[in-house]
Amino acid sequence: MAMDGLMLRAVTNELSELFCGGRLQKSYQPRNEEIILHIYNKVNYRLLLNCNAQDYRAHITTHSGPNPAQAPLFCMLLRKHLDGGRIVSIEQPGLERCLHITFSSYDELGNLTEKKLICELMGKHSNIILTHAESGKIIDAVKRIPFGVSRVRQILPGFTYVAPPSEKRSILDLQSPPFQLEPLDANALVDQFEGISPLIARELMNRYSDFATLSVNLRKMIAENAYEPAITTTPQGKVYCGALRYHHISDQSVDYESMNACLDHFYFMLNNQRNIAALRQSLHRVVKKEADRQLRTMKKQQKEFSLADKAQNSRRKADLIKANLYQIEAGQEIVEVTDYYDPQLPTIKIELIPHLSPQANLKQLYKAYEKAVRTIADLEKRLMKTTAIYNYLDSVLTMIKTAGSVEDLMDIRQELIEEGYITEQPSKKKSKKVVPKKLPPRHFLSSDGYTIAVGRNNRQNDQLTLRLAAKTDLWFHTKDLPGAHVVIKDSGGKEVPDQTMEEAAMLAAYYSKARDSATVPVDYTRVKHVFKQRNSHPGQVHYTHQHTIYITPVESKLPQLQIEETLE
Repeated sequence: MAMDGLMLRAVTNELSELFCGGRLQKSYQPRNEEIILHIYNKVNYRLLLNCNAQDYRAHITTHSGPNPAQAPLFCMLLRKHLDGGRIVSIEQPGLERCLHITFSSYDELGNLTEKKLICELMGKHSNIILTHAESGKIIDAVKRIPFGVSRVRQILPGFTYVAPPSEKRSILDLQSPPFQLEPLDANALVDQFEGISPLIARELMNRYSDFATLSVNLRKMIAENAYEPAITTTPQGKVYCGALRYHHISDQSVDYESMNACLDHFYFMLNNQRNIAALRQSLHRVVKKEADRQLRTMKKQQKEFSLADKAQNSRRKADLIKANLYQIEAGQEIVEVTDYYDPQLPTIKIELIPHLSPQANLKQLYKAYEKAVRTIADLEKRLMKTTAIYNYLDSVLTMIKTAGSVEDLMDIRQELIEEGYITEQPSKKKSKKVVPKKLPPRHFLSSDGYTIAVGRNNRQNDQLTLRLAAKTDLWFHTKDLPGAHVVIKDSGGKEVPDQTMEEAAMLAAYYSKARDSATVPVDYTRVKHVFKQRNSHPGQVHYTHQHTIYITPVESKLPQLQIEETLE
């Protein structure tokens, strides 16, 4: 979502109050189009400036990521010209999406000079530019714009900085009547005034019936710094961030004390969702490819098994030929015999190999039978192994689908590494291996006060069922479908209320392959009746003494999720 001029005005006011007089300690460039400035002014801050075409923004951030081992050239330039300098001013021209930060620092000759860092937040034209404050000469930019890219405005070292062209008015410069906007609509506001996004325009139209009232209230809000930083969620689950509450979209809004905190949280959630989606897709691709390969192998083995099973009839044919050997002549292609294995004693035809003697045909059929017996025994083992692998991978796909966080997915990735499905690339840099903290099972509180534990991945399913649960606890799992192990903890062998039983069954159905299905069969039994066979894959167990509940998973009816500490 776009950062509009009104959001930037709110951010600018907050930054000016917090940063003016502060010192820039160090500049970082974690990504090509992102700068993070570490600023100290009684308190340490991190100011994020991003000129990515989609995520362009400027705000204080509390989140940090890894920096490259070698700083990019533009970052080195910032360190040379700005690090150690003091912030003189932070300004926004009108409501344009431009942030100007002026620094005072000493140059190589010891002279006090002023440099200006300009952050332009304009979609695909976004940029971060370093200039001399007095002359406006460009020192460099994150994105250099030569004449071949833009004939209107070039951004190159040595050129004089020129502000982005704009034909829009500033609503801050307007007087009340006689100016009127006719007709008054959201498109006209966006087209004629700088810094007004379609969302802000529609919200203002929702609040005020005429342009005079709208413009007066908007100018008053800006003058008094009376913004309403909020994240609004639509009934469809879409999330928007703004300097106003978007009542025209939804009444479901979360208010923030500052625009910076609001933006920081919004983009943290957005990036987290993107990271989850990217990691989910990556893991799904690896596992699905291997699962499809195992499925093809399984179908091939099943076909071979069917052919071998038919070959077992060779013994029956051989026995019948043996019983009628006296009447078979050399070179005969077909022999008709009575089938003594059938109570009706029908006459059947058996094909022979003409160039072989009757005795040789008999021997050939017995050999075919013996081979079929050996093949079936071998195929049974291989088919059982292939089916177990496929079922395991199918369960991993379910865990990937139901994972709710990057940590959940990273746990699944670690499981796949340990099982040999993902090869971890060795790091060229020698460093101490960091062992990530393992998340515990999800814990929910039932309506009757019982704790219900739900495994996040197959290895955790094993840990929950075979190590953490008591033998008398109730255990739930979808019938004949991959899914999470679910345990009602501390049930102590006593009778559990029906409501808790239904909630546990619903969790088992929700965190399974049948999440989007209706009337899902869920088996339950005591943990003492659940056991694991040797050499079986993670999460694969057998159970007895089960009963079945039929349930339709509905997210809104799930019990309350409890916050748990990580497992060491």
